[in-house]
Amino acid sequence: MALAILFAGLLSAGSCASGGNPRESVSQEITKTTRRKTAGAAFAVYTEDMQIPLWKELPSGLAGKSSPALDINLKLIDFAASTAGSPEQLFNNTFYRGLSVRDYARELIRVQTIEYQEMGEEAQNNPAIMNSASLNWYYSEDLDAPLDSPQVLVISRNRSFYSGGAHPTSDKTYFVFDRKEAARVRLSDIIPEESMPLLRQLANRELRAGKRLGPSDSLTKALFFVDEAELPEDFFFSPQGLSLHWNPYEIAPYSEGYIEITIPAGEIKNLLSSRGRYLTGELWKE
Repeated sequence: MALAILFAGLLSAGSCASGGNPRESVSQEITKTTRRKTAGAAFAVYTEDMQIPLWKELPSGLAGKSSPALDINLKLIDFAASTAGSPEQLFNNTFYRGLSVRDYARELIRVQTIEYQEMGEEAQNNPAIMNSASLNWYYSEDLDAPLDSPQVLVISRNRSFYSGGAHPTSDKTYFVFDRKEAARVRLSDIIPEESMPLLRQLANRELRAGKRLGPSDSLTKALFFVDEAELPEDFFFSPQGLSLHWNPYEIAPYSEGYIEITIPAGEIKNLLSSRGRYLTGELWKE
C-alpha cells in the first residue's frame, strides 16, 4: 500500500470500521503502552508507544513461539499545549486532519490495528506465511521543529511503515510556515520564477559535490535516475542556507535513502523574493 493512499484513507477507513465491530476496542489488544505529554521550550510532545500482538491464541503451527506483533511509535507535537504562539487550528488541519493530537493518534492506532488483524485472519489460514518475519509490522510517525524563529517556523514530519514486502516505506516532509501570515510557504513563494533555473543549477552542483562527481558529470554515474535533477517541493531554511529534500525513489533508488543538500545562504540571498528576504532576514543576518 502506498504511503499517500494509506493517509488519504485514514479517517474514512476508521469510520467504516465502527458500529459494533469488536476491533473498536483497541486497548484489548495492547500489551504495552505509554502515553505522556512533556513540555519543551516551545512545543509540547505527545507520544504513544504500543505493541499489538497479531494473535491472542497462537495457531497450532506456532506452538511454543511468540506471536508476531504490530509496533506503533508516535512522537507528535501537541499544538494545543504548546507555548510557541502559533495558531493551533492551522497546524491541526495541516498535520492531524482537523483533529486534536490525541484524537488523531487514537484514530490512527485504531485503523492500523484493524488492518493488521484482518491480515492476521488471512495468515492464520495460510501455513506458508504463518511463520514469516514479514508478519511483524510497524508504523512510526515523528514530528519535530528544527527551526523556530520570530518570522518562520519549520516542522518536519517523518513517517515510516512496514506491512510486508522487501523493505519499509518511508516519507519525510518539511513544512515551512510564515508566522506573521499564519500560512504555509511554498518554494515558489520565496524564489521568483525567473530565478528557478539558477536555483536548479546550484542544487545539481551540490548533488554532484556530495557524490564527488565533476561539474559536467551526469548524476546517473552515482545511481541517480536522471542526468539533472528537478527541484523538489520539499525545502526548509536553516542557519546555513536553503536546504532541499528528496524522498526515496524521487531521484534515486531506495538504497540512497533521503537526499538533502544545502545551498549556502550567501548564494541564495540574491535569488529571494521580497517575502523570502523577510522570512530569512534575521536568520541570515550578517
